[in-house]
Amino acid sequence: MKKRYYSPELKEQAVLLSYQRENIKELADELGLEVQRIYKWRKAAKTTTSTKPEKPIPDDAL
Repeated sequence: MKKRYYSPELKEQAVLLSYQRENIKELADELGLEVQRIYKWRKAAKTTTSTKPEKPIPDDAL
């Protein structure tokens, strides 16, 4: 079985739409995807966009 390739743009759009829609199953059907794949992409998007908070700059350094 051939491994499918999904572009980063499709993944990003699917994740954004999944937060806007109430029913992810319907979205997955419209996009021709498995529901679980959208949840995996959402989880991956959360981990890649969340960065460590920067250290505060001390007042005496300003």
